[in-house]
Amino acid sequence: MCALKTGSLYERFLSSVSRFGPFETFPVVAVAVSGGGDSLALTFLLHQWVQGCGGKLIALHVDHGLRPTSRHEALTLQSWLEAKGIDVHVLSWYPSLPLSNIQEKARDARYHFLKTFCENHHILHLFLAHHRQDQEETYFYRLSKKSGPDGLAGMAAIEEQASLRLLRPLLDFSKQELKEVLGDHPFIQDPSNINPAFWRPRFRLENAPLEAPHLKDLGIKRYQREKVLAAALGRYVCVSDWGYATLQEDVPEDLKNQVWGHVLTTIGGHGYPVGSQMVTGLLKRLPVDKTTAGGCLIMKQKGSYFVTREWGRLHVRHDLDTSDSFLWDGRFLISDIPPSFVSQGIYCAALGEKGWRQVRNNLAVQPYSHHIYKSLPAFFNTQGEVFFLPFGDFKSPQRMVDSPKVLFLPKSRLLRSLWFI
Repeated sequence: MCALKTGSLYERFLSSVSRFGPFETFPVVAVAVSGGGDSLALTFLLHQWVQGCGGKLIALHVDHGLRPTSRHEALTLQSWLEAKGIDVHVLSWYPSLPLSNIQEKARDARYHFLKTFCENHHILHLFLAHHRQDQEETYFYRLSKKSGPDGLAGMAAIEEQASLRLLRPLLDFSKQELKEVLGDHPFIQDPSNINPAFWRPRFRLENAPLEAPHLKDLGIKRYQREKVLAAALGRYVCVSDWGYATLQEDVPEDLKNQVWGHVLTTIGGHGYPVGSQMVTGLLKRLPVDKTTAGGCLIMKQKGSYFVTREWGRLHVRHDLDTSDSFLWDGRFLISDIPPSFVSQGIYCAALGEKGWRQVRNNLAVQPYSHHIYKSLPAFFNTQGEVFFLPFGDFKSPQRMVDSPKVLFLPKSRLLRSLWFI
């Protein structure tokens, strides 16, 4: 049995969760649960909380299929939680075993499945079990990778994403405190957590005496920097739903690196910030009439810069085998795909030079540079002809009764939520 009861630990947990509000009147929330002690402790804490406010908790477990015992572990975890009245969904991923970066690829797949489930079931809040030790190890890992001050601040307690919020209420809780919550309840031990072939287990073995600095102070400083940066982005940058940005030339010198870094990350469709060296190199080249950086094309205009995707290097093709939504080039969300597009073998790719030659005389108006059009997603038939272009009022030879929805929703939004400690 777990040792969960009302007391100082639970009261601290309630205080931590309350900072994430407001929630719905009867909140329906999800928790990522691996079956390890930390995520089980969080699940039990959340279950008591949602019961107290008339809500519902949905536990999500991703079975990576990377170990022979993974299916048995998933079913065991499911039986534990269902016995407590917790709704459990096992999301299965059975890939061929990655030859390299196993943990990174498994983590990416895990987040993909978790986020997709939440989006499909209209769940706005996904809880994660990262705790104080995880935060400290993140600091040392990023220090070893020579991260800047923002990276060294660790993980945010709240991450606002396009369709949900990632919430980490345990960052001020020690692993020992979570063991107290768990009591003598069984849990699943992942062998990779003690395998010195991976960075974190190796770090624990070799660097046990190391103590991280006061990470909350680093978080406060990051919050202060991001507040200033958010104001600058709002003042000097304008992002269009056509997937390009204009950036004023008179950005303050002390903010140029950060402002340009955010613009390149967003317009380039990157999931992580572009490297600081790349941004520094770009700033040394400016002002020039035209240059590239971070997968973006930068062109000088009077008093500003025009930043769009570098269409010449865009070779992203997505065959519409199903009607499932997808994120094209890390920038455009394609959804509501008609069955007719699937049955006819239509595929999505950048309009490019070839497509531009097909459509330029069939546009009602051409208000933008041809560089923008060439970087946009278009839909082609099996003969390579532009079947549908969601931009520019393209007059298709075939009348579109139904067509996909296309929304500029980049992996990294320009104006993100402020750092939350």
